[in-house]
Formats: sequence, C-alpha cells, structure tokens
Amino acid sequence: MNEPTVPTYRSRWDDIVRHHIRKLPRGMRVRKCAENILDGGKLNSADYTMLLDVLDKKSENPWREVLVSCWCLGSCELPTEKRDCATSELRRLLTRQQAPNRDLPADAIMGVLSAIVMFIVGAIALFATILIFYQFGIPLFLFMLLVLASPLIAIRILKASRNTLAQAAAARSLGNLADPISVGILATTMMSSGLELRAAAADALWKNLSAVLPEHYGVLPPDATTSLCAALGSSITLDAAILKALGNAGTGAAVDRVRRLASESYASSTRKIAQEVLPILEERLRQETSAARLLRPAESPRAAENVLLRPASSATAVPEEQLLRPSSSHEDGSD
Repeated sequence: MNEPTVPTYRSRWDDIVRHHIRKLPRGMRVRKCAENILDGGKLNSADYTMLLDVLDKKSENPWREVLVSCWCLGSCELPTEKRDCATSELRRLLTRQQAPNRDLPADAIMGVLSAIVMFIVGAIALFATILIFYQFGIPLFLFMLLVLASPLIAIRILKASRNTLAQAAAARSLGNLADPISVGILATTMMSSGLELRAAAADALWKNLSAVLPEHYGVLPPDATTSLCAALGSSITLDAAILKALGNAGTGAAVDRVRRLASESYASSTRKIAQEVLPILEERLRQETSAARLLRPAESPRAAENVLLRPASSATAVPEEQLLRPSSSHEDGSD
C-alpha cells in the first residue's frame, strides 16, 4: 500500500499567479518585475527593495500587488542576507490576520452600506408592529433583513478570499526559499481555514522540514515545537518529516505527544520513527529542566520591613595597641 503524499497544486498555482500578473496595470513596477522573472531574468537590488516595500505592513497596497510580490521573492535565488529579510517579511505577512487591500475600497463601501442598512432597519423597526407583524407576518420581515445584509456578507467573503490568496502566496514563497524558521508558522497556518491556504502551507511545510538541522536547536521560535506537535496526524508522510525535524531541533515540550505516537500510532513507520526520536527528546527535556533549576536565583529570607539595621552593640572593643602588635612568631624570629 502506497503512503499518501502531501498534495501539491503547483501547476494550478502557476496559472493563478500568471492570471493576476496580467490583471496588474501595464507599466506597474511589480508587473514588470514579475514579467522579467517569467522571462528568466534576475532580480536586481532596486526591484528587491521595491518588493519588500510592497509587503511592508505600513504601506497599504492592493492585495493583487502583494500576491505577485510574494511570488517574485520566492521565485528568485537570493543571497543569504536578502533571503533572511525576505523570509522575515513573508512570515509577518503570513501571520497577519488581514492583508492590506486598496484595490477594492471595501472598508469605505462597507461603511456606507452599514449606514444605509442601519437607517432602513431603524425605519422598518419603527413601523414593524403595524406594517409587518399584522399584515405580512414575521417571515417577510426576516427575509427583508437578509436581503439588506447580503451585500455586507458578500463583501466580507470576497475580502477574506483575496487576503487568503495573498497569504497563500507568502506560504509558497517561504517553501521555495527553504526557511526552517517558518516551520512553526506554517504548521499553524496548515490548520487554518481556506483550502488554498492550507494546501500552500502544507506544501511549504513539507519543503522546509527537510531544512531543519540539529544546529537549529534553540534557534527556532519557542512555539515552533508546540505547533509541529499539533500538526501531527495529517498524513503518514508528513508525520515522518515532522518527527525527524523534532528529533533535530525540537524541545522537550514534544515528549508527551511523541510518546503517545510511539505507542498508539496505527502506522508502523510512524511508531518506529517516534521510538527513535523519543530518547533524544527525553534527554533534551532532562537537560532543559536541569538548566532551569541551575539558572533559578537563590532566595534569602526577607527581613521584616519594620526591622532596622543597627550596629552590634555587644561587640567588645579591642585596644588599638593589640591590633597593631606583631605576631609572636615574628617576634621570635627577630630575636
């Protein structure tokens, strides 16, 4: 029986990106940069800075421009320093709840529609007792409310779907850039809503798990281990990759989850890998616990606040001649 693999929608995603590139206005720098990459060109420093500015949280750019910029950054070979800056911006975009959107002024439209709906609902409520409840009944009243609220619901769904596409582009670019620091964020995103975003996060997580090495232990974010443990159980192949990454750079927080897999997993391959990784994680847990105990500051009993420090009055005063007198052994030697 063949093991299931992580689904990949690479060809479909390329078609989506090309479609949105064509939708950008002609002459826009992001479109020119994307077309240059499609033609096999390289990313210069000016375009690289421009793409990072598009992803900047402070700059409100259209969602389509953000999507294409993410694709451009993930489709080029970048030096180490530039790649670290790019992955940092992509991770921030991925964790952002709402991507910036100026292509469709949804906030302004929703504000106007909300005011109109509130006015109409108020007018309806004023005559509800006479006109609706007695003549037309409650079902028509509820239907009218649904009709009035439908534009708001449609705009909210449209905005959420577009933000999801931009975040999916960020996730796929993180996978192309082989960023091990993002495995925790991708594992969390893989369990979010949105089929396209989950597929992109799973694809990127699969790629980045192989980049997690033993030297990344202590470098990954503190919540990365917890997020990876929560993602266990998605598929046999992905579970194996997550367990190997936990064995390389996971903390002792994964011991309980891996111990359950080592004894309860229905897949023999998963149980075998979990049993191999479990002693490593248990040893790390022991070391982390010992280090926490050693680094804990020692506490001395606190004195009462109403107790003042006083000189010792019972001490016997020693004459100055005795303090300055040489020792007896020195005197014997001098004779």
